[in-house]
Amino acid sequence: MKRRTLNYRFSDKHREYLRKTTLSKYNIAEGSIRSGKTTDNVRAFAEDVMHSKDHIFLASASTLPTAKLILGDCDGFGLEHIFRGQCRWGKFRGNDALIVKGPDTANREKIILFAGGAKADSYKRIRGMTLGAWIATEIDLHHPSMIDEALRRQINADRSKLYWDLNPTSPTAWIYRDYIDKYDALSKAGTLVGGFNYQQFNLFDNVNLSPANVQAVLSRYSPGTVEYTRDIEGKRCAAEGLIYKLFANHHTEFNVKRSDVPVAEFAHIYIGQDFGGHKSHHTLCATAVTRDYKHVYVLKSETFEATDTDVDFVCRKLKEMVDYIRMEYGRLDGVYADSAEQTIINTERARMPELCIYNSIKNEINERIRATNAMICSGRLHFVENQNDSLIEGLCTAMWDETKDEDVRLDNFTTNICILDAFEYSWEADIADLTRW
Repeated sequence: MKRRTLNYRFSDKHREYLRKTTLSKYNIAEGSIRSGKTTDNVRAFAEDVMHSKDHIFLASASTLPTAKLILGDCDGFGLEHIFRGQCRWGKFRGNDALIVKGPDTANREKIILFAGGAKADSYKRIRGMTLGAWIATEIDLHHPSMIDEALRRQINADRSKLYWDLNPTSPTAWIYRDYIDKYDALSKAGTLVGGFNYQQFNLFDNVNLSPANVQAVLSRYSPGTVEYTRDIEGKRCAAEGLIYKLFANHHTEFNVKRSDVPVAEFAHIYIGQDFGGHKSHHTLCATAVTRDYKHVYVLKSETFEATDTDVDFVCRKLKEMVDYIRMEYGRLDGVYADSAEQTIINTERARMPELCIYNSIKNEINERIRATNAMICSGRLHFVENQNDSLIEGLCTAMWDETKDEDVRLDNFTTNICILDAFEYSWEADIADLTRW
């Protein structure tokens, strides 16, 4: 079979990083999204697969599908493309694996195990094995037990090398304290054996991105925000202050008149519902997503005190919201209610059998925050005026918890995050389509 040539283009910074991988055991590329850091590591890792005496290698990400997508495919520059015509997907000791044998490996069989590493018991997939080089994408999303086990499995390797990449996070995150910055300090002290190769990349270091693609990415971010500092500039940054700073400063610019709402373009309308308790609130939020998934319209949002209320009150307020949306917009496709309160949800289903009430999906909170910020920065989030005071206030006052090492939304009852949950529940089923723009 004729081999397809992979046309690599690297900036000087990437070339320097790749050159140092030949001399270093610890190779860590940190930086912005789309900066090319993973492509570097995949290419260098493949060289170890080709030329080391080791038989088994490891490729990992937070989940197995992510590992196969980012490291196996890698936009056409992944391991299955580098070894095209010399590899096949299969199983090895119960693990998904890319099995390589051909001219690049001197016709010796090489096994590249693919694994997810986010769970506490992920390490069990590789226990007892002797591993050669290890490549890991999004290393900060791996569980520490997986990292420690993979490092132990390399002790007898011919080329005991690692290739990690990650997007920047809080400077005090555990991945820096326990691993990356620790290795850096040991290297500078001259006590780290094997060589330390670290490089920080930003979006503009990737010469393969066209100006149009760069501009498309930039349109989703507001300069000065945590997301811009990390995802564009590729720098570590503590999450502090307002989460939605751009919106807080310009929230009136996101309002639309009821007469300007493009009802005919809606793919669906859902209500998100969060249930309150001690010091928190019952909240409802109705949003519509356009068929092209470019725009989200917040039609109505409401907050109610939860103290001294019962399930009858909750059902009545939901029914009022349902009736309003159906009367005003002619349709309602369902409700996404907080999945933690099954008793209330079952009562609502019994009292309103004609209404489709689903359990909230509850994507990871920071994923929902990133999606919201992306829609705000690209001007794709709209609020029907005079109908969303509680949600607008919630977005304007949402803050990061500065007492935490990780990125955590402040939840001490000083701000109304309950309305944010209801808002996010209403559209998070479409989060993949909404964020692809």
